[in-house]
Amino acid sequence: MGLIVPGPRMLAFQYRHWLYMGPMRGGVRAVARREMPLGWSGGRLYTDSYPRRALLLRGSTGRLIKVLSPLPFHSSPVVTRGSLYLELRGALMRARGTRVRRLTTLAALGMSADSWLQPIGGLLELQDNRRLMILRPGGSVFASTPLPRRDGELGTLSSSPVPDSHADAVAFTAAYGESTDPNAATRAHGKETVYLLREGAHSAVALHTEDVSFRACERGAALHWHGRWLLYDNSEGNVVLIDAGNARGRAPHPGSG
Repeated sequence: MGLIVPGPRMLAFQYRHWLYMGPMRGGVRAVARREMPLGWSGGRLYTDSYPRRALLLRGSTGRLIKVLSPLPFHSSPVVTRGSLYLELRGALMRARGTRVRRLTTLAALGMSADSWLQPIGGLLELQDNRRLMILRPGGSVFASTPLPRRDGELGTLSSSPVPDSHADAVAFTAAYGESTDPNAATRAHGKETVYLLREGAHSAVALHTEDVSFRACERGAALHWHGRWLLYDNSEGNVVLIDAGNARGRAPHPGSG
């Protein structure tokens, strides 16, 4: 069984290089070979045809509607809220149904050609080796920050950015001093910092730092918003509840530090 992509009333998945589609209540059938489901736009399905690498759109019955675009080898399309986004020849593109349009270019955003893209809630994360940028669905810049450094060391993002419920800020974590050797006999001692990046900002604000003994594998952190509070936990067992009110420009909660 390969990738499984559920929709509101439809299901698509890959099994032994065959693409299957059908309603949730049954009647799923094979419709094409060597196609990977990417996501739904209404009742239509975006797929990645391989090895030729082409972006396709299929109807709810599996009928091919349109070949939308060739896909470069390094391109990884993502689908969120009915739209598909991809990087193509140095541009950020958005497809909605059969319509494909260019939103902006990586050069105009100040991002390198090897940037990678992923959806985060209703926003988009664009990252390269030196900068993290958050984009709105239309391609405009929500906020950006250089990748954080600590004592001259470039941090490694150890969690995905997470938007708050108001979609006016995102939080993420960066780790410093972690071991990259999966065969290391001892844990690496380092630090992990929780950052806040507000809408319109050009630099992230550090909220909290933990001393961490990093495992050689199975490491990472997760962030969850609860109103103004941010819950941070990682695979090493560090769990912290952070009041992000001050950093967001709000009055502190009584009794908070």
